[in-house]
Amino acid sequence: MSCTVKLKNMNRLTPLLLSKKSPSIWFDRGLKISAVFGSQLSDEFPIKWTRPEKLKFYDPRVTGDLKPLPPLPLDKLPKAYEDLEEMKDAHPLVKLVFSCGHQGRRVAAAEVKEEMLNSVKAHEFDTTSMEAKIARLTFAIRNIQDHLYKYGNNPIVRKVGNHAINKRKEYLCKLREYDYKKFEWLLEKLDLEFKPHPLDELREGGTGYIRIERKESIRKLTTLHCEDILKKKWLDYEEQLENEKRDFLKRKVDTLKWARQEQIDCKMEPTISEEDIKNAEIQLEEFLKEWYAKEALKPVPKVRK
Repeated sequence: MSCTVKLKNMNRLTPLLLSKKSPSIWFDRGLKISAVFGSQLSDEFPIKWTRPEKLKFYDPRVTGDLKPLPPLPLDKLPKAYEDLEEMKDAHPLVKLVFSCGHQGRRVAAAEVKEEMLNSVKAHEFDTTSMEAKIARLTFAIRNIQDHLYKYGNNPIVRKVGNHAINKRKEYLCKLREYDYKKFEWLLEKLDLEFKPHPLDELREGGTGYIRIERKESIRKLTTLHCEDILKKKWLDYEEQLENEKRDFLKRKVDTLKWARQEQIDCKMEPTISEEDIKNAEIQLEEFLKEWYAKEALKPVPKVRK
C-alpha cells in the first residue's frame, strides 16, 4: 500500500513504526510514503514477548510456602489421651475410637498446628509473639491451599485465605524491620520464602507496583536488545584493535628508528632518544609474551580425516 503526497524538508529515508495494526510508514526523498503493516515486519525483529502465566493467589509460588501441609496423623491419639495409663493397655478398637481420624479432621489438624507452633514459640505459654502469629497463619494458609486444591474454589475459603496471606506478609515485613536475624531464622524454620510486591520507580499518582503490560515489556526488551548489540560491537571492535596491536607496535619501533636516523643524517638534533626506542621495544616484547600465551590456551581445531 503506497500513496504519493507532497512533503517538505524530507531528503532521506526515515522509518516510523506506529504499531502492529497501524502501518509502518517510510518517507522516501520527500515524495512518496510507503506503508507496510506491522505484521509484515514482525519477522525482522528478534524480540518476542509472551504473557506470563497468571498464578492464583494461593499458589505456593506466590505465597512463598516451600513445603505443603504435612500429612495429618489420623491414626495417632491426641495428646490429651496419649499419656493416659488406661490407653496403654486399651483394646485397639478403643484406641481407634479415641484416635484423631475418628474424632474428625479438625482434631488432627490441631495436632499439626501445635507442632508447628512449638517449633518457633519462645516459651511454653507464648501465643502472642510475632513468630507465634506467623506460625499460626502459616498453618492456616497451607491448610487452605490443601482444601482449595482438593475441592475447588470456595468464595468463603478464598476470602479467609487471602486475608491470612496478606496478614502474614504484613507480620513478616514488620519482623524484617526490627529483627532481621530472627526473620531469617523463622523463614528457615517454617520453610518459607519472603516474596514482597515487586516495586517499580514511583510515578506521579501511581502506587509503584509493577503492572504487566505488553507495550512496556516490549520497550524494556528492546532496550536490553539494543544494549546487547552495542556491547557486542564494542567487544568486536576491541578484539579488532587487539589483533592490530602487534603490527602497530612493530611499525612504531621501525618508525622511531627511521625518524631518528633521518634526523642524524640531516645533521639535526634528534628529538627521539634511544630510551624512547628501547621503551617501545620493551612494550612490544611484553605484548608478544601475552599474545603467545593466549594463543597457546586456545583449543586446537580437529582435522577431519
